[in-house]
Formats: sequence, C-alpha cells, structure tokens
Amino acid sequence: MEANISYDKFVELLEDAKVKVDLLKRSENKNAHFLSAVDKCYASYEIARKAWKLKMETQNEKRKQDIESTFSFSISFASLNIEKANNYYK
Repeated sequence: MEANISYDKFVELLEDAKVKVDLLKRSENKNAHFLSAVDKCYASYEIARKAWKLKMETQNEKRKQDIESTFSFSISFASLNIEKANNYYK
C-alpha cells in the first residue's frame, strides 16, 4: 500500500495472490498455522478491496470516512497476519 498503487493494480495483485494461496493449500507439507495466517491475510485484503471500491463509488463524505476506517483496519490486520505467517514459516 505504501507504493500508492491503483485500485486496478491492487485487484490484479490480489488475484495473483489468490492463485498462490490456492497452490499453498494443495501442498503436501502443510503447516496449518501458516496457512491459517495466510488465509486471514488474504481475507483482510479482500475486505480492503471491497472497501476501496465502495469508497470510490460513494458520494457521502461521512460514509467515505467509515469506509476508510474499514479499509485501514483491514490493511493493518493483513499486515499482522503476514507477520504471523512469516513467523510460522521460520
């Protein structure tokens, strides 16, 4: 998110991530804790995608602020789960 990417690029990266997450799930040597953290991370990014889209579509400033809060929370939660996944991977 620090790269200031566009919504379309974010969606593209999210679609790529989904493919990679699905590959991880099919792996023979699964680490349940790692996959759980990855799933939570991906789900958070999906919520952020939906919030971003809603924010672009809404005209109500109060609603935009609420959506921005949802977006920020989702990105933060995704970041925490990336860290967890990284720790489980070690």
